[in-house]
Amino acid sequence: MGPYVRGYTAPMEKLQNPQTKDEPSPGAAKSAADAGVAADDPLMEKITTAAEGLFVVSESDSPLTPFRWPGFFAGAEVASPPEEDLKVRLRGRESLSADAPLETVTLKAFFQSQVEPQEGDDDEIKDEKRRLTELRDLMANELQGVTVLRAGEIQITAYVLGRVPGTEDAVGVSALLVET
Repeated sequence: MGPYVRGYTAPMEKLQNPQTKDEPSPGAAKSAADAGVAADDPLMEKITTAAEGLFVVSESDSPLTPFRWPGFFAGAEVASPPEEDLKVRLRGRESLSADAPLETVTLKAFFQSQVEPQEGDDDEIKDEKRRLTELRDLMANELQGVTVLRAGEIQITAYVLGRVPGTEDAVGVSALLVET
């Protein structure tokens, strides 16, 4: 199964050990069609295409895995619910315990170290940083209330998500970060 199927997010064990049972890694899709993006879902197609082949650098490089969670914002009275409401929704969606570490960071803060130019960056790294910047900007422009939720300690699952305008759906990308 590719990294995105409507309502599907790779299970945590697949993010932690993506090469099990001859299944491709969560970021293995070669195109939006390979990733299971419905032809009638142009926003997911844009995000899947923009995220294709991109990794988040931490102590372990992790692919960005696009997702769409239908109804994630059901019952929310505003387009961008308060931080605590987002945390409650994520805890329920991903079956996180009440005491599991969960923090929010801004979109800019999450991507800052990933896109900031460094002396010695070769052309390939510069291109990856440009593409990460384009993905960040795409999400900021196409989604409402984009934020980043980081769940866990040491092995942290980062969810970059926002609300699809006019719906109750969340769309975004996730990645497993290792920070010791």
